[in-house]
Amino acid sequence: MKKRGFTIIEVLVSLGLLMILVVGIFGIFPQSMIMGRISSKNTIASNLAQAKIEEILAKNYEDLPVGFWEGRHFLEAPFNDFEEETEISYVDENLQTSNQDTGLKKIRVSVYFKEGQEKNVTLSTLMVKK
Repeated sequence: MKKRGFTIIEVLVSLGLLMILVVGIFGIFPQSMIMGRISSKNTIASNLAQAKIEEILAKNYEDLPVGFWEGRHFLEAPFNDFEEETEISYVDENLQTSNQDTGLKKIRVSVYFKEGQEKNVTLSTLMVKK
């Protein structure tokens, strides 16, 4: 006479495989949450750096002093998790740093944030003397 159903061994093996699968899936969630936060902060940092570059480009070439235009500082709320640093330097036609005014300035904006380790986004652009 044949019995229908599963043996206890089959049930235990199935439950073991199911648990391995569930633990593996739940192990992915914390890592994906961290990656999502890093990605979000990276996007915000890129937008903040681009906004600062646009603000600087709206000024006259002569009004931009060479050196650290703004040293590293924390931003105001709601971006107080971010630090920003702006540097302006003369560059030559080969985009190498120069000590004299060549009619070309390099604007470098770095935005820093912490998500575990410190991370940063740096954007650069050039301004030509008109």
